[in-house]
Amino acid sequence: MKRIHASTLAVGLLLALQTVGPTGLALGIPPCWLLAAFYRTHKERQEEQQRRIDQVEELKRLVNEFSSFARMPASRPSANDIHQVIKEAVSLYKEAQRDLKIVCNDSNEIPRLNIDREQMKRVMINLLDNAIEATDGQGEVVIDLAYDQESRQARIEVADNGRGIPPDHKMRLFEPYFSTKKSGTGLGLAIVNTIISEHQGSIRVQDNQPHGTRFIIELPVKS
Repeated sequence: MKRIHASTLAVGLLLALQTVGPTGLALGIPPCWLLAAFYRTHKERQEEQQRRIDQVEELKRLVNEFSSFARMPASRPSANDIHQVIKEAVSLYKEAQRDLKIVCNDSNEIPRLNIDREQMKRVMINLLDNAIEATDGQGEVVIDLAYDQESRQARIEVADNGRGIPPDHKMRLFEPYFSTKKSGTGLGLAIVNTIISEHQGSIRVQDNQPHGTRFIIELPVKS
């Protein structure tokens, strides 16, 4: 419970006393009751204010997602270390998501990839956000990296042990404006799909075992 400053309490008690007046005091209403009533009102005002702030932040997020999708810049690929890109994305969640376990199974075989560093980081952030939502921030996310020398493709898998995705939703998952979330815009995975496509790669989704969801990204390794 948040502490209320002494001056706030004093003002609250004074206002409460002024409200009930002499009649209230004559009826024997204890000052502590008056103060408790003021505290409840004060707390309700704070909660209402916080709800309004949250609503504004949600609107900002929606506007940002729509703007990002509508004005997504063309990718500017250059030689980058995908391990470092993933590490930077994961580091954003280490402190904020204490109850979420993120395991990264690295692969030293993957050479440097010709990718847009910031866009690929955004891909990882979107997938991690989905995993957090699916596990309520208290599950496990496993990131596997591998390299197929024969097909010259790097593979990135992001798997969670959350609630999973219904079969009839999987086919539409990368469509713009399709969302399984109550507050989702349906643009997160559409943006991911667009970025991967611009890198001449592919992304698909399948069930994780024993439960959860697994996203599989394959990117070409160019000479």
